[in-house]
Amino acid sequence: MPINIEFHAGSLALVIEKRHKKKTEPFSLTLTRSEFLVLKELASNCGKHLSKEHLFRIGWPDSYVGSNSLPMTIMSLRKKLHLVGDFWEISTIQRHGYSLNVAMYYRQTKIKVTF
Repeated sequence: MPINIEFHAGSLALVIEKRHKKKTEPFSLTLTRSEFLVLKELASNCGKHLSKEHLFRIGWPDSYVGSNSLPMTIMSLRKKLHLVGDFWEISTIQRHGYSLNVAMYYRQTKIKVTF
């Protein structure tokens, strides 16, 4: 069951297409600018631990935001990703940052990400 994921910068959308048993299920998520930038960075570095400081610089370039902005963005992303499937998990790395991982059930599935 291949999964195709496309990041659309113009509309700040994430389009996910799951194929199984000759049936295609397309899903589209509209994201805020910071959600889009943070998720794109996590997806570009899937499986790697990214520091909070790094994700703050990516999600809010050239601006100062409160310390709660990143955790709230991650919480929102988790909720939105849960709506379209459970193939990605955002893990919290205590006192360090976050990491995006492919869920155990989907480890053998081909996941193609396009930016």
